[in-house]
Parts: sequence; C-alpha cells; structure tokens
Amino acid sequence: MTICTSNTILIETGPTARQPLPASAILLAIGALMLPACAGEAADGVDEHDGATQAAALRPTGTPAQRVDRGQPQEVAEVSHVMRMKDIEQGDVPACHITFAYEDHPPETLIWSKEPCSDVSAMFLSQAELEHHRDWQRLSKYDRERFAELPNKKVLYVAGNFTASVYPLDYNHLTYEVTVSD
Repeated sequence: MTICTSNTILIETGPTARQPLPASAILLAIGALMLPACAGEAADGVDEHDGATQAAALRPTGTPAQRVDRGQPQEVAEVSHVMRMKDIEQGDVPACHITFAYEDHPPETLIWSKEPCSDVSAMFLSQAELEHHRDWQRLSKYDRERFAELPNKKVLYVAGNFTASVYPLDYNHLTYEVTVSD
C-alpha cells in the first residue's frame, strides 16, 4: 500500500484492495510515482533536502526580493511622431515598414503591405483632421472613447492608394488597427 499524506494519492494494492482501479486511477498513480516521493521519503537518486531548500527560499523573510536587472529601460517618445518609413519586400511584394511612437510610449512598428513607402502617408491627425478626411464617422463608439484618451488627442493615420487606417491605443496602451477607408 502507498499512502501520501499531502493531498495526493492513496493506492491500495494486494489482498486488502476492495475493487480494481479504473484506468484513469492507474495513470494517475503512474504520474505520482514519477514525482518526488511524498511524506518525507526520498526517491532513489533524489536529494530529500532539495525540495525543502527550494520551499524555504520561497517563504517570506521580511526583506525585499533582490531586483533583477532586465537591461536598459526602453526609451519613450517625448512627442507623438512617425520616426521612420523604410521600403521592404515581403517575398516579391513591396511593403513599407513604419516606425512610430506615441508620446510617453516606446517606439512601435507596423508594416503596410503591398505598397512602397512612396505611395504611403503616415502622420498623426486630430479629430478635426479626421473629419476633414471623412474618416471620423467610421470610428466606433469605443474607438472614439479611446481617441479622447490619446496623447495630444492625435491618432496615427496611415493611408495608401487603396485604403487607410488609424492606430489608436487600447486600454492596455497597445495599438490596434481600425480601417477607415477602403
């Protein structure tokens, strides 16, 4: 008989077993045998103090955890602007790689497919400028609410020969695309 007392498994075998184990219980038992031994008994080749040492390291000690250096902090833009537009190819198809940043946010990139940068415009526009382009009415209530929260109340607007999109920030400060002209 194997008994583990820490909310694990009780397996009865031999003459005291009352009924055969279903297949799922057998698989569960095999899985339990692969784990380190329970109730303080070490399995062959397993350091019984290893788990205790690891658990002790996780207990609160009253001192702050050591900070992990994650490298240089990412730079953020002082103002919203298009930083760079560069022609690239996606296979044999031209595309425009656009790097931009919203104020107080790190730079982001997007790829405008099927058109070279010479055919693409990328800029930050206000509500009045979107209304002038007749693109404001294409925004949903949610998009207009997000627009009101944008730095300087301007949104990234990208237009090519065939379509145009805006890229506002969502509640998590991540950009998303809204097609405003087909």
